[in-house]
Amino acid sequence: MNFSKDILKDIKQVLKQHHISLWDFWLLVDLVILFFANSYQKFISFTIDKIFTTDETFLFKIYNILYGWLFKAYNILYGWSAVTILMIIFVVVIIISITSKFSKFFSISEDPDNMSRGHDQTIGPSRYFSFLIWFFHQCWIFCFSTLVLSGHFSFKDLPSFNLIQILLFIFNSLYSIRILVYSLFYVEYPTKHIGNPITLSPDSQYLILKHHEDLLIIKNCKLDKPIYYLVKLNNLNSIKGKIIDSSSTLADIIFAFDNKAELLDNSKDPVKGEKVPKSALQINHTDSMNNAKKNDEL
Repeated sequence: MNFSKDILKDIKQVLKQHHISLWDFWLLVDLVILFFANSYQKFISFTIDKIFTTDETFLFKIYNILYGWLFKAYNILYGWSAVTILMIIFVVVIIISITSKFSKFFSISEDPDNMSRGHDQTIGPSRYFSFLIWFFHQCWIFCFSTLVLSGHFSFKDLPSFNLIQILLFIFNSLYSIRILVYSLFYVEYPTKHIGNPITLSPDSQYLILKHHEDLLIIKNCKLDKPIYYLVKLNNLNSIKGKIIDSSSTLADIIFAFDNKAELLDNSKDPVKGEKVPKSALQINHTDSMNNAKKNDEL
């Protein structure tokens, strides 16, 4: 049992590293089983016969009844009637979100715990669309996998499905294969900001926190986690410059800024002179922060 848990844990870890969801991996396993449907069906029959000592005829009757229920449930969930109802609801949600007459039924209030709670009229369509994605992808994969793993389903059964089910099979299969192929080329590493050019404007994603001559402290406001830049402008009146240091800790950048380090050209070191203290300009942010604290204590 522990061995199975360890295998499942390793699989989840590998999938997470390559940004593959467990659902897409599950569907890819289903496709492999379908390619070897005859062998898989024989394996299922052999397994049931060996595990259970009950009369084989009775056992397979129960097995076939369960499959029949599963197939009926699949046809109901992904039949024309259910899909039509879902689409009608989607249209109703869109109408409610764009009709001003319904605005009086929605309100958001600010609570004492500094949280805003309530109901937003415009968020309904995106929420419902997310539900449809879940229903037609993750939920469909679960239902389809149940049929495949039962051993009764093969590629030759596809023509018996309705158009919606066939389209879902094609779309979800292509999507999962695409995810697998892209995962082979996926890379992830920290973004390097130092040396990158930057342009400042009122409608940009950057907020100027401090300014002294051609030296600025900038906050990038569009990232999930704030990051701060030390920027040297091309000249005093320019809105363009270059990032000479970056850190997720504002104290690092403030320390470098307050020491007024002499900024040099690209071909030279960012710090000049023996009297200039070691700072975040030397990229070792942890060390520079510690020095900053020691400097404050003095």
